[in-house]
Amino acid sequence: VIIHEIVLYLVFTNQPSYLLNSIFAYIVTLLSIFIIFKTLKEEEFKSALYLIGIISSIGLFYHFYQLMSGQLVVPIRLPFMPEPAQTSRFFEEGLRPKSFFGEPEACITYLLVPLYLSLKERKFHLSFFFFFSIFLSTSTTGILLSSVSIFVYSLTQKSKWYIRALCIV
Repeated sequence: VIIHEIVLYLVFTNQPSYLLNSIFAYIVTLLSIFIIFKTLKEEEFKSALYLIGIISSIGLFYHFYQLMSGQLVVPIRLPFMPEPAQTSRFFEEGLRPKSFFGEPEACITYLLVPLYLSLKERKFHLSFFFFFSIFLSTSTTGILLSSVSIFVYSLTQKSKWYIRALCIV
């Protein structure tokens, strides 16, 4: 991404003023990953990812319940977060579960990480929970990516053929 942005900055003229700031932000973000990763404890990090994934999934279930009762949904606002501008898309009412995110795809983008981790660690009860939550969001991207993840996972495992078939089904 950084190389792409630098090429854009050098090749095209009349770039917006924020592009250079974005490049610096990307560089700082990339460098901070290496600094932060050294201090993280892997198990605590996974636990935090699972916890936030479960809370986000509960938000999807709540929105699904609201939609089934005939209500429109808006993202669940967290009390400690700053108030978004009234003109932002955050306040748009919708017909799809969003949980705490502005749109279903943003929620799914996050939930794919705990889904992957739970598959990798063979915590199939969590995998099923996250997979079901992703389907509940009605996000086409989420349904496609989670299905492909389960399919690829089942094909790469060294288990009996009927276990792999059951996983795919």
